[in-house]
Amino acid sequence: MLKLRDLSKTYRTADVETTALNNVSISIERGEFVAIMGPSGCGKSTLLNILGMLDNPSAGAYDFLGEDVADYPERKLALIRKTHIGFIFQSFNLIDELTVRENIELALLYHKIPARERRERADLVMDKVGIGHRAGHMPSQLSGGQQQRVAVARALIAQPDLILADEPTGNLDSQHGQEVMEMLQRLNEEAQPSSW
Repeated sequence: MLKLRDLSKTYRTADVETTALNNVSISIERGEFVAIMGPSGCGKSTLLNILGMLDNPSAGAYDFLGEDVADYPERKLALIRKTHIGFIFQSFNLIDELTVRENIELALLYHKIPARERRERADLVMDKVGIGHRAGHMPSQLSGGQQQRVAVARALIAQPDLILADEPTGNLDSQHGQEVMEMLQRLNEEAQPSSW
């Protein structure tokens, strides 16, 4: 599904050059559940940003679904992101003025999916992550674990080929963190887009 070959990322300022990634090679197949671990500052977020096409490598190749996307222009990368990648962030990134359902449906507005289908798909994915009973609630009315479930549902609703989670349990206590990780593993095992 994706393959990095000798990928590097260097940040330069007038005085300093920092190598965040140095000749990274990795291959991830469809359906794999992969954790990237390491100490703070070792390049994990940089790697995720490149995998998610939010940043470009300085050198090397990045094959995604059979295409080398390392040198694609931003417009083409944005289309691939929209169509194939779901993101889960540590800080949830929910919109306070929208309900749970509206936050989840928001991911489908860019796909020009009709309102009725958006609602049906939101209901399905909310049930998958165990948050359907909170559909009409606002983010401020939810626990941290529930907010992260909404963020997971939002990442899943467009049925992407790849889900990237940057420290998805970082803002949760150990119990809720464990629940979110178990849910992500279960969803990965169940991942059959045709069953949605």
